[in-house]
Amino acid sequence: MLLRGMKRARFSTKSVEQNELIDQVLARIETDRNFLAKVLEKAPNDQVAHRIVRPIASHVGKVLDSEFAKADLDGNLQLSAVELQNWYKQKYPSYTGVEGALAGMREKSGGGGGGAAAASSKVDAAAASSVIEPSKTQLRQLAVMAGIPFIGFGILDNAIMLTAGSQIEASMGVAFGITPLFAAGLGNAVSDVAGLKAGGAIEILAARLGLPDPGLTAAQLKLSSVKRTTLLAGAMGLTVGCLLGMFPLLFIDEHHMVLREIFDDIDADKSGTISEVELEQALSKLGIDKSEVHKLMSMADLDKNNSIDFEEFKKLAKIVKDR
Repeated sequence: MLLRGMKRARFSTKSVEQNELIDQVLARIETDRNFLAKVLEKAPNDQVAHRIVRPIASHVGKVLDSEFAKADLDGNLQLSAVELQNWYKQKYPSYTGVEGALAGMREKSGGGGGGAAAASSKVDAAAASSVIEPSKTQLRQLAVMAGIPFIGFGILDNAIMLTAGSQIEASMGVAFGITPLFAAGLGNAVSDVAGLKAGGAIEILAARLGLPDPGLTAAQLKLSSVKRTTLLAGAMGLTVGCLLGMFPLLFIDEHHMVLREIFDDIDADKSGTISEVELEQALSKLGIDKSEVHKLMSMADLDKNNSIDFEEFKKLAKIVKDR
């Protein structure tokens, strides 16, 4: 009978009839796990079987999406252990704690008409006003859980930005006349793009650390004290992470970068080399006359092409410093 009804509902324009049949099938599956398999065995061919399964699968998918959206409180499309536990408590109020006790009170008050309804409404009012503030231990555990991932984000973000910015300036600075700030901006863009892909991996790694679960309920997660703790922990974690993420500076030659910046300033035509005229214009501001500039140029111009590239400029800087 259900088979005939589902085949008929498949071609029916009334979605209500189809939903009712799907609900009947799901109800039967709850009592008989093999019910759907039995129904499909009676289908005359695969096409009919697909027509039966497709609306059921679509309905189940919508239900799963709806339940997932309810559980995903922070909207990041990933369920943490806390969110999953809170969803379970909402789905099954008798799970534990105060919610279980309130569920028991509702059951006890269910035997007496209008009095039962009044008692039930009192219980609901009590439930709404009985959100317990998390303990200090729970808030500390929440702060650790919220802050640790942001430490990872900060390290990754700053480390990639500094490394990428340095490489962009070193490789493209001369060719395109890129300033250090522009290179840093490009490095930040690279870091942000990398963060899109690595963000999920960082959260997974943080979850595997086995950090203590504060065990907050869905109602507690909406409290201002919890939101404030999460925000402050995230900000502190990100700050610590950004400071730790500056470690590439230990390996970046800042003297090299300063010389590169000076070289780019002297190289007025952005040719990648410094002519004697450009060098004279720059050193005249330091009170060095033309003849002295010519001597310095001759000493630094190793390949005698009447211009100085960056490697030759570094030698020139050393000569001027030693004088």
